[in-house]
Amino acid sequence: MSIKNWYVRNESIKNKAQGCLAYAHYLKDPKHPNHKNKTTIEIIHNSPVNVALLAIEQAYEADLKNQSKGKGGRSISSFMQSFVFSLPDNIELSSEEWKEISKEILIELAIKMGIEPKLLLKYSSFVLHKQSNTHLNVIISRNIEGKSFQQLLTRPSATNLLKKAFNASVLKCGYDFKDYKPKRRPNRKLKRWEELKEKEEYVSVKKVELKEVENKIQLANKQLAKLKVAIEDNNNKDLNRQKNRLNRTIEKIEPTSYEETYEKQLQELREEIERIEPLTNKPILTIKNRIKMTRK
Repeated sequence: MSIKNWYVRNESIKNKAQGCLAYAHYLKDPKHPNHKNKTTIEIIHNSPVNVALLAIEQAYEADLKNQSKGKGGRSISSFMQSFVFSLPDNIELSSEEWKEISKEILIELAIKMGIEPKLLLKYSSFVLHKQSNTHLNVIISRNIEGKSFQQLLTRPSATNLLKKAFNASVLKCGYDFKDYKPKRRPNRKLKRWEELKEKEEYVSVKKVELKEVENKIQLANKQLAKLKVAIEDNNNKDLNRQKNRLNRTIEKIEPTSYEETYEKQLQELREEIERIEPLTNKPILTIKNRIKMTRK
């Protein structure tokens, strides 16, 4: 099963100025537990801290402007928007390829926002985290030059646009999301369900096997009864025919099927064969079946 798009996450950075700066420092901190000894950080464009400071400044100016106009309501709570573009761990792109992807994402988003790419570039930061699943982090100020882009950046249409742009950019690098088959992760519930299903199937098969054993024992008893009639009638032709049929039936009873459930019936069949065998002057069972019937 293929995927619908390469992974893109759209998220608002909460907690005003404090949240902005905390996230910006996180993006560039190689000693953070999430990055230490496993992530190489490359700032493709703009320091995330500088962009965070610009976003804070723009948000404060927007709040002051609203207050001066006598507008009520809450102050701006989220100053930045975050986007994460990620690829599976088995796809490796060069730094130059990620730079090209960044440019195309920037241009598409600028068109969506209705501003010049150069202006958007000033209020955005692109940080690449190279690790097992390399991903591109993009942060953008939600207020630019006195205009709010809060609604536009948080809409699903913005995320969908960036997914398409990311898909197209990665395709130029030789990777099509339509051809990618995601790895299946272990699913405990699914595994448990499979175990139960396997157990049910085993029980079902076992029931069928035991039923077949029961049917064969019943058939063997009927054939043995006919064999006794042939002995009483001194009908050697029918006697040999019933002996052959009885042996073929016993051959089909697998030794592994000798369950306690039918052990008594098998024992009774053995004893009856042993009782009438002297009357035939010849062994009723073949050597193979004789061994099988004496197995316990």
